[in-house]
Amino acid sequence: MIDYRTGCPDAQLEPPEDTRIIADVCCMCGYEIPAGVEYYDIHGDAVCDECGREYLRKHRKADYYER
Repeated sequence: MIDYRTGCPDAQLEPPEDTRIIADVCCMCGYEIPAGVEYYDIHGDAVCDECGREYLRKHRKADYYER
């Protein structure tokens, strides 16, 4: 529809729905990882690229103490 005051098309009142496909959720930060973005899947845990080092540091120490 056209706005009769300005002659411009009406602006949408609501933002468009988010149509991204979510591949997984990072187990460290909770970030929704969209499809097509690379991430780590370590023993079933999804880890985003930013949390990769922290995840390895945390679990490497845990593995060391379990021995």
